[in-house]
Amino acid sequence: NAIKDKVFIAPFKDNKACAVSFTFDDGPKTAYDLALPLFDKFGFKATIFINPGITTEEPVKYWLGTWKEWRDAIKRGHEIGSHSMEHTILTGKSPEELNYQIAQAAKLIEEKLNRRAISFAFPKNLTDGLSLKEAVTHHPAVRNHAYLDRIYDKIFIPIYGGKYLSEESVNKILDLAIKRNAWLIPVCHSIQPKGSKIYKSTTQEFLLANLERLKEKEEDVWVDTFGNVYMYLWGRNLTKIEFKEKEKGRLIVILYPTNENVRLGMPLTVVIDAGEATPTSAIAKRIKGKNSIPVQIKGNLMIFNAVPYPDPIEVLWKE
Repeated sequence: NAIKDKVFIAPFKDNKACAVSFTFDDGPKTAYDLALPLFDKFGFKATIFINPGITTEEPVKYWLGTWKEWRDAIKRGHEIGSHSMEHTILTGKSPEELNYQIAQAAKLIEEKLNRRAISFAFPKNLTDGLSLKEAVTHHPAVRNHAYLDRIYDKIFIPIYGGKYLSEESVNKILDLAIKRNAWLIPVCHSIQPKGSKIYKSTTQEFLLANLERLKEKEEDVWVDTFGNVYMYLWGRNLTKIEFKEKEKGRLIVILYPTNENVRLGMPLTVVIDAGEATPTSAIAKRIKGKNSIPVQIKGNLMIFNAVPYPDPIEVLWKE
């Protein structure tokens, strides 16, 4: 059985139907204390957007996370992004003010966390042409619908929180994202401590139920940081795939970066449709390499992850 003309880079990692990236704005302490332990429990990763200009090493403001806590979050695989230096609305600002709120904030985060903040979110999601230009100069991943549409045209950025958002509504949003092959980017704020009133907050119980549903749907949903999903989609757009069928049970696949000035480090998922055949085993490796690349078999599909690079990949399988 010849391979059909179906060798492609999956829209999302591991050929999942959709992606979900939880983002928490304003660097709230409750995100660290109450939300991240739930993400750890299920093996999921989240993104916290902080304001470095008001972040401190030790607790000062009871509602704000500290540098120490955000360093620990990074060690656990979560992402820390920038939300501007001081949570200042960035529309109508001078170039000098934008440089301080965006460029200098990025520099401070890198100094404090020893990790570049690749992601940025505008305070109150308000932006204009000048502020967007400054943001993308210093952060490849910017949570702005028009900007993200350049790399993927099925994006939904709802606010998760407030008394009018029900668990049923969130479940419907997820089901729709799976059906439409969307990238779902929930915007969260604080997890509401008992007796406190916080803007568009949610409860720990609400988040737990949401993550439990995602775990049930894990076969269809890729849950990862905003930065990781962005870098996958960006890399996919900059990669060309070619393949050559030499003989039955053997295929040569090449992932070409289309911009030689850009180094792509995020592995992409390659899918090979074996047509009517059902592979029983498969292996893959670079022609010039020694290490094998793990291959998943799902029905008639063979799936593996590889970084874009001109060195061809040989795939061998048995039916």
